[in-house]
Amino acid sequence: MRISFEPSLPLPAGSDLPAGAVHSVAYVSGEPAVETVIGLQRGNPALPVDAVDVYNEVGFALAYYYGAGQTQPNGSFTGRSDVSMRSRNKPSLWEIGITKFNLELVDFLNTNLEKKKRVAAQAPSVVLQPLTLDLGSTVQGQDVDFTVQASNVGTGPLALRLIPDCGCLLVTRPAPLDAQKSALLRLSMETTDFVGDQHKKVLVYTNDPERPVVELTIKLRVKPVYRILDPKSGLVDAKASEGKHEFFVVVDDPESFRITDSQIDGWNGKVSIERWSGTIADPELNEPPKPKKGYRIKVQLDPDIPNGRLFATVLLRTNHERFGILRHGMTVQSGIVASPNVLFMGEVGKDPKRMHLFVSRLSKPFNVTKVEVDSPYFRVEHRSNANGTEHRVTVTYLGNAEFGLLASQLRIYTDDPQQPVVSALVRASVQ
Repeated sequence: MRISFEPSLPLPAGSDLPAGAVHSVAYVSGEPAVETVIGLQRGNPALPVDAVDVYNEVGFALAYYYGAGQTQPNGSFTGRSDVSMRSRNKPSLWEIGITKFNLELVDFLNTNLEKKKRVAAQAPSVVLQPLTLDLGSTVQGQDVDFTVQASNVGTGPLALRLIPDCGCLLVTRPAPLDAQKSALLRLSMETTDFVGDQHKKVLVYTNDPERPVVELTIKLRVKPVYRILDPKSGLVDAKASEGKHEFFVVVDDPESFRITDSQIDGWNGKVSIERWSGTIADPELNEPPKPKKGYRIKVQLDPDIPNGRLFATVLLRTNHERFGILRHGMTVQSGIVASPNVLFMGEVGKDPKRMHLFVSRLSKPFNVTKVEVDSPYFRVEHRSNANGTEHRVTVTYLGNAEFGLLASQLRIYTDDPQQPVVSALVRASVQ
C-alpha cells in the first residue's frame, strides 16, 4: 500500500463535495496494490482534515486491500465518507470474514502453485429478479412483506449480504447459494414512521467477480393515518410569543379518530384541543395548501423561561388502536443560546482537534463582537451566517496539554445589552 497527502482533491463527477480521499487499485508487479491519496482539506466549506478522518481513510484502504468494497457509511471500515466524521470506524464482522476468506484463498492458490497442481476455476454468478419492486400502496402502520429471487448461475458458491439504506427495511441474512441453485430473499418494510412516496434502496454485496454489488430499488406509496403539521416546525421563541404555540393534527375523519387527553413533558404549561378545518400545506409530502380537517392544538407554556433552550413534548392520547399516543416535540428558546453549552471534545492527546458550537437567537439578528477562552491549550474563532441569527464558534485544541481533565470557560461577547456575554464550557480528557 502507498498512502500520500495532497493539499486538496478535485470534485468527483456529479458532486459538489470535494473528495476527502481517492483510493485506487493496480495489479502491476512491483507497484502498490492499493494507493490512497488523502486531502489535507475536507468538506464544503473546506476545513483542515482531522486525525479521525485520516484514521478512517487508512482503515478503508486496509479493507480495500483485503478485498472488501465500499458500503454506505455505517461505522465500519468500508463505510467511508467524504465528509468529516466525528468517530473512528471499526472493522465489521463481515469485513473480517471477507479478509479471512481471501487470505485462505491466497494460501490455497500458493499451496497448489508450489505443488504445480492444476486448479479448476470456480466463480459464482449472481442474478436477482426483479431489481425494481413497485409494492403499490398501503396504509401507515401496515408491514409489507416481499421477496426477491436470487439465482447462482455460476460454478462456485455464492455469498450474499444485504445492506438497506433505511431502518424501515428488515432483511434476513441468506445462506450461501450453491452453483446452479436459486432461493428467495425475504424482506419486509415497516411503515409506522414513513408516509408518502417511499423510494428505498438495498445494496446486495456478493462474491461474484463480475457483479460485486447489485442495487435493488423498492417503491411504495404509504397513505398516512394522521399528520402533525406545525407551520413553525416546533420552534418556539419564548420571549416573542409569550410562550404561546399551536400546531395541527390532520385526520380523514375526526369522528372516528379522536384525541381524548393531553399533557406536556419538559416544562410547565397547558394544552387545549379544538376541532378544526382549514387550508394548510404539508411540506414534508410536497403538498401545497389544501383544505384539511382535524384538530388545532394550542399550547401555553409557562412564560417564566430563563435564557437558554429547553425541549418540551406534547403527548396526545387517542382512541386509535395502532397510534394510541401521538408526540410532538418543541424546541423552546429564550434569548441568545450557545448550543451545546458544554462542548466535550472527548479524548485528546498530542495532536490538534477541532469542534464547533453555535450561538443563535430566533427572533432577531445580533452580532458577536469577540470570543475568549481561558486555557492556552484552546484557540477560538467565529463566523456569522448571512442574516446574523446564528454564529459558528470553532474551538481548536492545540495539543500537548498535561494528562487529565482539561476544562475551560468560553465567553461569547454580543452587542445585545440584555445579554452582553454568553458562556459555555469546553472540556476534554487528555490521554
